[in-house]
Amino acid sequence: NPSITSGNPSQDSDGYNVAVGVSSEITNLISGEAYVGYLDQSYDSPAFKDVSGVSFGANLKWEATKLTSVTVTASREVADSTTPGAGGILYSIGGFGVSHELTPAISLKGDFAYYDANYEGLPRDDTGYRASAGIDYTLSRMVHLDLTYNFDDRDSNVAGQSYTRNQVTLGVLLQY
Repeated sequence: NPSITSGNPSQDSDGYNVAVGVSSEITNLISGEAYVGYLDQSYDSPAFKDVSGVSFGANLKWEATKLTSVTVTASREVADSTTPGAGGILYSIGGFGVSHELTPAISLKGDFAYYDANYEGLPRDDTGYRASAGIDYTLSRMVHLDLTYNFDDRDSNVAGQSYTRNQVTLGVLLQY
């Protein structure tokens, strides 16, 4: 995984995530999985600080009604960094989502997540939240449309790295 910026040290690394977990259908309406473990990402270049720590993940789904489902998620993992001086980011996120089927062809969806990104080797820490709302429309068995509004608000302790983003996406899925 070479660095994106020419002249920077290579981000070649080796890593592992050892975890134990459980997956279960708790009731006929609630199912999920969860794990906890330890992660380590060691970079070949001494220019980058290795990333290690507790890893975790959870995904819980509640079928509130036959038409509505609620999910709760959380995770911690290492993400590659394109920021000079940081090989990896210890990235933690938690959130929830709701999906509701209005008709067999139309579904509404929404979600919210809070995240924390620690840039290992740098005094940078980003926190923020994301929210989205959307609609899925099934035209046929082979054609699906998706319209989604995304809001992302990041707060960084490094000048110039905070932002607020509003984004609308339109997707077409063709399957056969």
